[in-house]
Amino acid sequence: MYSLFTRFPFLRIVLYWIMGLLMAEKFHSHLAICLGLLLFFLLLLFLSFRKSPLYPSFVFFLIFFSCSFFYNSFRFNELNQKPPLSEALVFDVLDEPVEKAKTWSFTGRILAHKTQNNWHLANFKLKIYLSKDVLKPQIGDQLMTISFLQKFSLPVFPNEQNWALYYQRKGILGSMFVKSHEVLLIKKAESCFRFDSFFFDLQERLSNHLAIIMKSERNRVVASAMLLGTRSHIDFETMQTYASLGAIHILSVSGMHVGLLYIGLSFIFGFLLKKGRLGAWVFFLIMMILLWLYAGISGFSAPVLRSAWMFSLMLFAKSFGFQRNTINLLAFSCFVLLVYDPNQLFQSGFQLSYLAVLGLLIYQSRISNLVKINFNPPIIRYFAQQIWDLSTVAVAAQIFTLPLVIYYFHQLPHPFYFFLLNPLLILLSSVSLGIGLMFVSFADLFVYAHLNQLYFGLGYVLDKSFDLLHALMFYVVNGVHPVISFLQMELWEIYALLMILICLEIWYLYRRSFFLYLNAFIVLLLVVYHNLWIPYHVDKQQFLYFSHYKKDLVFIQIHRDRATILGSKGLFQDGAWIQSHISPLCAYHHIRDTICVVLPAKVNLSWKMQQKVFFYMQNTSEKVDKQLVDVLFLGSEIKWKNPYWMKSWKGDTWYFVQGPSPFYRKKWELEFRRYANSVASLDTLRF
Repeated sequence: MYSLFTRFPFLRIVLYWIMGLLMAEKFHSHLAICLGLLLFFLLLLFLSFRKSPLYPSFVFFLIFFSCSFFYNSFRFNELNQKPPLSEALVFDVLDEPVEKAKTWSFTGRILAHKTQNNWHLANFKLKIYLSKDVLKPQIGDQLMTISFLQKFSLPVFPNEQNWALYYQRKGILGSMFVKSHEVLLIKKAESCFRFDSFFFDLQERLSNHLAIIMKSERNRVVASAMLLGTRSHIDFETMQTYASLGAIHILSVSGMHVGLLYIGLSFIFGFLLKKGRLGAWVFFLIMMILLWLYAGISGFSAPVLRSAWMFSLMLFAKSFGFQRNTINLLAFSCFVLLVYDPNQLFQSGFQLSYLAVLGLLIYQSRISNLVKINFNPPIIRYFAQQIWDLSTVAVAAQIFTLPLVIYYFHQLPHPFYFFLLNPLLILLSSVSLGIGLMFVSFADLFVYAHLNQLYFGLGYVLDKSFDLLHALMFYVVNGVHPVISFLQMELWEIYALLMILICLEIWYLYRRSFFLYLNAFIVLLLVVYHNLWIPYHVDKQQFLYFSHYKKDLVFIQIHRDRATILGSKGLFQDGAWIQSHISPLCAYHHIRDTICVVLPAKVNLSWKMQQKVFFYMQNTSEKVDKQLVDVLFLGSEIKWKNPYWMKSWKGDTWYFVQGPSPFYRKKWELEFRRYANSVASLDTLRF
């Protein structure tokens, strides 16, 4: 690993920049500490390391840390402003609205807000959901609404995705649902050429071509996601199938897609490189235009931007005869993107994509050379070698990304099915991708030239290639359980695994036994933690969690390594909600077994857990023994206009699944205090 940093200077620069970002992110609100550290490092630098070979490294680190600190200090003040309480808002449309089931979804910039009959200028972003009863807005439209701002919900249970923080890093401070009668168009966007609208119209036209030639709805939405970057219409079952087989990256336009396009275009236009310097310039310009045109069609998403930028650097080196060092190119592309937007460092997609490519560049050839295929006849040897090479690609890409996948998503594809199927999935998806890129590239030409046989013939082949891919995937998923769920990894374990890789690399290069001993110590530490420390705490854990799902109670008991989940029938049919909220909780507590209990609707229920009696009241007309209840849950069907039942109820703690309105809350506040020790609403309980 040390040789990597000495041979590839841009990799070292990226390391300094990332260290600066992490330290600045950690200490951005502690100005005195940061300035003290800066002065200390400066003093240490000039007094002790003036003649040291590490002097340039300290200089680079201080420069990048200073830039990161001041950038994050500025962004901290910008992103932590609170949206005002407003009577009316004026906003403009920043990006192309995406069609959802009932709304248009887009990012809006608030230009002004009204409070107490006075208008005030503003400048912050919101996620806006506009009713589909309204005509689809265009980028640049200015609208006025009387809707209220809503903050993003905090996590319901521990360890789940914090969407409020996620959107805050993007500069989006809240959301707003706007009904058709609450919005007024006050200024139409100027009718001038816009690149984003041009690319969106082109994307929509190509998507219509796919809708014409593909019979299966699943094939169409997956093809649109793979080829054009539109993932909004993919159903949860399809997403979960791809995720369980470790192939979720296929559904988004990423490095594999751009790389395949780069190889195909290089094959078509490669002859220009033999035409001298003019030919090299023509080759470079054609390739750049087509690569970035495809990036625009796919929506300029973060993965495709990273890939297009890196392949642009490779294209420049190839066109004009410069030495191509792929790790340096990867590090340089990473550095430029982090300078442009340092907050990308904290996005899981950015981390996983760069680590996957770095793993491929470092380890793929080493793993591939471990096995030499010498079968006869040659045709069998060729196919066996290709299968082995595809397998090593999957293994190398997982070396750096595997811990982060567990850390973020709490699940992994089963190793047996992953390594058995991944080469075949890569092959089939690459075939579908190649045919799809060919179709979307020439679809307009086929229509214009009335080449209907080529148009529908190529479309038929594309549709059947997706049929074959999905038949294999769903056969495996329906026949076996190809995913290991409820996995948990702490941040320090990721650092420990990284140290293991670094120690192995140094030992491989220099054969120093000290690093083997250090490696053995780290492995021993991990073994003790997982086999002694975790079982000891899991055996003692007793926890109760409760929240709500669409106006119904969700109650979870954790006892040792078992979770008992009580909820409505709709909850257990909503796999997306369970995966987002309950799976991270079960992983956090190292759960190995779950019991699901369906709560019947409109029926009062009572149960006992951990020496306490819980009562879920959904029907006030039933007679119950009120004196034996410790915790009372009041269902969303409870009527608050005249709560006569409240006067005869005694309970320690009351929880509203859906609380009364502020009017009734204030009206009955004295009664709440009289008959309950504490009162809370489940929609306000957050961890």
